[in-house]
Amino acid sequence: MSIEVEAGGEVIGTLHRDAEDGEVSYAVHLTILEEDLPPAARPAPVPDSPSPKRRR
Repeated sequence: MSIEVEAGGEVIGTLHRDAEDGEVSYAVHLTILEEDLPPAARPAPVPDSPSPKRRR
């Protein structure tokens, strides 16, 4: 059995129920679009790491 999960009137994923061998489990599948994510932050430089030398 599956149902759709809505937030703000928009379907954001599905919830699945699985009953097998007397056990019940649930799985959630969320869809996240890249355009909905904030810009990725740059990782901070590691202080003990020497910077790579460039060849000329």
